[in-house]
Amino acid sequence: MRSSELLFFALSIAAAAKGQLANNAFVTPQQLAAGAGDTKMKVQGYGFTSSMQVLWNGQPRATQFVNDFLLKVTITRSDLAAPTLGQLSVVDTSTGQAIAPAIPILVYLPLANNGATNDAMRGKIYVSVSVQDPNGPSLAIVDTVQGIVERYIPLPSDPRTLALTADANYLYVGMTDRIRRIDLTGGTPNADVPASVINALVPSLSPSNTFAPTSLLALPNQDTSFIVAVDTGFVGGSAFVVDGTTVRPGYSNDAGTCLVGTPDGVTIYGGPGLRETTLSATGLPFGPYYENDSLDTGPTCPVYANGLIYGSDGDVVNPVSQTRVQWIAASGNVDVVTENGEIHFLDQQGGSGTSVSLQFKAFGMQSGSLLKNIPLGIQMSVANGGSSNGYLIHWGTNGVAFGDYSTLNSNVATRLYMFQVP
Repeated sequence: MRSSELLFFALSIAAAAKGQLANNAFVTPQQLAAGAGDTKMKVQGYGFTSSMQVLWNGQPRATQFVNDFLLKVTITRSDLAAPTLGQLSVVDTSTGQAIAPAIPILVYLPLANNGATNDAMRGKIYVSVSVQDPNGPSLAIVDTVQGIVERYIPLPSDPRTLALTADANYLYVGMTDRIRRIDLTGGTPNADVPASVINALVPSLSPSNTFAPTSLLALPNQDTSFIVAVDTGFVGGSAFVVDGTTVRPGYSNDAGTCLVGTPDGVTIYGGPGLRETTLSATGLPFGPYYENDSLDTGPTCPVYANGLIYGSDGDVVNPVSQTRVQWIAASGNVDVVTENGEIHFLDQQGGSGTSVSLQFKAFGMQSGSLLKNIPLGIQMSVANGGSSNGYLIHWGTNGVAFGDYSTLNSNVATRLYMFQVP
């Protein structure tokens, strides 16, 4: 085998290992930060000539021919103005022929975060910015039209889970020392529930015990009432009902780590598995009156929509009949877009851990058939961080956002991805 063939073979193996092989081309870096200036990328492959042109989303960009195996291209500042899913391709200008399929390049917001939620009324995404981020613990308000952080609201401790009230008047933020309600009219704190008040209700905990909220659920038609699930050391997690700043004395020790939804403000669904409990004037009963772990809703938080629970293992469950009514051929973080009649997945393909190749998939809610399959060009295990971490949310008519849990078992996403689904 000649040296050029050996090099091509080595490049092909390296590209395949990166999960970026596209016929005879792969690129570095594989992702770019939004807001960066003009950025050079390397396109490596075999058989390049001086007539090769690199395109960004179908538009030519300044291309430097280095040798048969390497091109360099400059992605412009305007290309990187906002987070998106770009497509890099190579054409031979002498023939007009594409020499490789488009390679996906994610442009991200560099935010260390613990979660996010969408405010459809205002066109904003709220992001719980980790204490590990240079901005410190805070709430980032992201404008979905421009794809930029328009404001940071400082917080006194590390924010974890978020919940928006049905009328979008308030946002609840679960932190490591309190639950804070933020009035979204002015973005100001409205009320605090100290962790010590909740911890004091659990005999096995001291008021100074580490507070670990895993999920929040705002009760419908009750702006100042919510439920918080807390990791108290019990297998099923504990859940507490709060009215304003008063915690009801009754609590559940088996409500699950994810508070999934409530159809009537009284029946409460949780996961993983299928857990159901009923709200009372004193709080939640000590144990749920129904639990079915055989109806596995997956390793990450399921979603409640239109009377059904959609799990991250593809199961669609009717919680009333306690039966599985549909199965979707996907596995990963899940979201339901009732406006479009679609079920969205971050689908893990190709293995586990860092060898996973991530794809975005959209399925019809009624048919369960695959509508869209979009490779994202990254390796990520979306179940990293445990059952309450990892997220996929939608915004606008066809926008999606998710965090990058790139380190195995990490509780903190290092980046925020946002793009419009083609």
